Amino acid sequence: MRRSPPVFWSVIDGVATTKYQRKRNTHKDPTNRLLAIYLKYKGLTAKACDALHSLGLTMSSKWVTDAIDQLSDAAMKEVREMIQNELGCATAAIVHVKKDAPKLPPSVTVKLLDMRAAGMHSPLTVLEIFDLDEKASAAILPHMVYYVLRTLLESDEFNVARNPYTHRKSVELKRPDPIEEVPCGPEHISEEYMLGTMHILESSYEGNKDVLDALLDQLGFKGVEERRKLVQLILFLQGDQLTVDRLRNLQKLCCQDYNAVERMDNVLAVWGWLHALMAYAKSLHKQYLGTETGHGFAHAFGLLNRYDLLKTSTQGAFHEKFERFMEQVLEAHLRALWCTVAGVDKLEELLSKTPEELVSYAETIVRNHACSRYTTMLVRDLLRYFVLRDGLRRGDVGIMEASLPYMLLRFVGGKNSHYSIEMLETLQGLHHEWPTEVW
Repeated sequence: MRRSPPVFWSVIDGVATTKYQRKRNTHKDPTNRLLAIYLKYKGLTAKACDALHSLGLTMSSKWVTDAIDQLSDAAMKEVREMIQNELGCATAAIVHVKKDAPKLPPSVTVKLLDMRAAGMHSPLTVLEIFDLDEKASAAILPHMVYYVLRTLLESDEFNVARNPYTHRKSVELKRPDPIEEVPCGPEHISEEYMLGTMHILESSYEGNKDVLDALLDQLGFKGVEERRKLVQLILFLQGDQLTVDRLRNLQKLCCQDYNAVERMDNVLAVWGWLHALMAYAKSLHKQYLGTETGHGFAHAFGLLNRYDLLKTSTQGAFHEKFERFMEQVLEAHLRALWCTVAGVDKLEELLSKTPEELVSYAETIVRNHACSRYTTMLVRDLLRYFVLRDGLRRGDVGIMEASLPYMLLRFVGGKNSHYSIEMLETLQGLHHEWPTEVW
C-alpha cells in the first residue's frame, strides 16, 4: 500500500502521526489506528478487523471498539459543557443587500403610516377577495396549461432521443411570459451577509425585541440617537410565520410609545415563502389523505409502499418526499387525462398532432377536468401548487401575488388560522396599506 499510492500514504501518515511519534514507535505504526477507526465507521466487521490486524494493517477489533467509545464519551462531555455554559438558545440572521433597488424617498415612512391609518377604516372585504381570486385565476391559467403541456413534452414518449416531436420548438408550446418577474443577471445579484449568532431566547415578545435590538447593534445602530437615522427608511424583516406574528404584535404593544423608534413605525415584517409552501403542501395532505380503500393519497401511499408519508412532519425530509410524491400523482392523472381528452390509447399517438391541437387538449384538461369533483379538484389544486413552486424558483413575483387569494381561501377552509391571518394581512397591505414605493 505504501508503494502503490505513495502521496496518499504520506498524507495520511503525516496527519495521523507526528515526527516524534514516528521516531519513538519503531515497532508500531500509528497509521494503523487511523485506518482501523476509518474502516470501523465504514462497517468493517470484527472478524475482518482481526484478520487485518493479524496482517499488521490495523489495530484489533477490541482496541477499535474501546477507542470509539472513548471518542464518543469525550464528544458528549464537550456537548454537555457547551449547552450548560454557553449555548442555551441562539438566533441567527442574514442581511440581504440589493444594490440595484431604487432608493426610497425620505417621506415613504410617513406615507406608510398614513396609509396604515386609512387602511384601518377600509379593511379588505369578502367580495374584494373573491374578485382578486377571479382575476388571479385568469392570469395563472396559461401557466397551468403550460404545466400540462410540459408533462406531455417531457414524457418518455416524447423524448427527443427516442421519438422526436418535430414541432417541439413551436411558438405555441413555449412557456408563457411571466406575470411579473424579478430582474435577473449579474447586475441584479443581491449580496448576503450573515450576522453573528445571538444567544437570545426568541420564544417571547421580549426575546423578539431583544433580537431586533441586537441585530441593529451589530449593524452599527446602537442607541436611540443612532437608530433615528433609520426612521426615514423602511426596515424589511423576513422570517417564519411565528416571527412575523410576534413582530406585528410588538408593534401593537408599542403603539403608544413616545418616538417612532420605540414604536417601530418603519418596520415591515414579511413572512417567508418556504414555510408558506410547506403549509400549503400540508393542507393538501390533510384534504386528500382519504383511506387506503378510497381514491386519496392514503391509497397511493399503499400502492407505492410510502407509509412514511401518512403523517405530516416538520422534521427531516418529509416535505421533499411528499412534494415528489405529489408530482408523481399529478403526472399519473395528467397522462390519463391526455389519453381521455385526445381519444387515444397511448401517448405516442399524440406525436402526430399539431401544436395547436396539443394546446387545445391542454386547455380542455385545465378548464373541464380541473374544476370540480374529487379527482378533478385534486388535479386543479396540485396544478396550482406546482405552478406556484415553479414561479418561486424563477422569481415570478406576479404568480406569487396572484396565488395569495387562493391560498387565503385554502387556509381558511383548512382551518389554518395562522397562515389565514398572514395571507389576509399581506393582501390588506398590498391593496390598502402599503405605498407603491414599498412593493
